[in-house]
Amino acid sequence: MVGNSASGKSTLAQLLSAKYRLPLWHIDRIFWKAGWQLCEAEEFASVHKRWIAETHWLIDGIGHWVQLCQRLAACDVIIFLNTPIECCFERAAQRMAADAIAPNKFMADGCRYSDVMDRQQQVILNFESEMRPRLAQLLQEELSEKPQVILDGRRTPKELLTDYAEWLTAEDK
Repeated sequence: MVGNSASGKSTLAQLLSAKYRLPLWHIDRIFWKAGWQLCEAEEFASVHKRWIAETHWLIDGIGHWVQLCQRLAACDVIIFLNTPIECCFERAAQRMAADAIAPNKFMADGCRYSDVMDRQQQVILNFESEMRPRLAQLLQEELSEKPQVILDGRRTPKELLTDYAEWLTAEDK
């Protein structure tokens, strides 16, 4: 599952994982170390390789481009949570307020969103200006034969779960 920061990926991934009984891994839990230090690239690649070697899995997040490409090539279905940037900014603000009370369960231990508000906004902008176009090109060109579902990230998690179930039903026909 891919999409911008604060697009709703982790929330939807948790629901999909429970519904379809899939092991769930969050890229942010291995991409970051305590204090917002980046994980060593070799360590990240090693853990990521183990994850995608499993028979069944659901992974949410972006991480490093090389592993993202490997993951998308290895998965059965690519889920792109297409959330408008304004919605991502709003959710990021909500996330930061909630994180000031309790740590985000989808983030690596020792990383608090309330410590990096400016960085969070830059990550959202960077996805829109750099990652989204690269990802769109990858999906349209190299991975065009791979099943892809693009979900409207403005919808609630329960609505998105229904949208995905409807997409699966349509795919089976």
